[in-house]
Amino acid sequence: MLNHQCNTSDILVELYNPIVGKKETESTVRRTTTPVQSMKAVEEFKDTMSDLRDILLPELDRVDKMVVLPSKDFIDVVKLIKKTIAKRDHKKVDFDRYTNNVKKLQDKKDKSANDKN
Repeated sequence: MLNHQCNTSDILVELYNPIVGKKETESTVRRTTTPVQSMKAVEEFKDTMSDLRDILLPELDRVDKMVVLPSKDFIDVVKLIKKTIAKRDHKKVDFDRYTNNVKKLQDKKDKSANDKN
């Protein structure tokens, strides 16, 4: 965003700068020059944006290294933990199902030849 604002300020300075060209004749349209106050404001805006970018970018890089990257790593770890928990839950459901089947077979009084195998 800071780079975008600096680029915008550069474009504004280019837009407000007077156009240098041939002398005007009667057939060409005379363009009005930019008021000094407007040109000064645009140049101040450009200088301010450049200064802000120079000051804030190192701070933002520091925040990125100290906060954003560790939080991304944490999110990756949490995703892995959730995946492991879901896998464990599936295995637990399977184990409970097999345990219930074994218990039913053990509790059955009349066991057939198929049940003994």
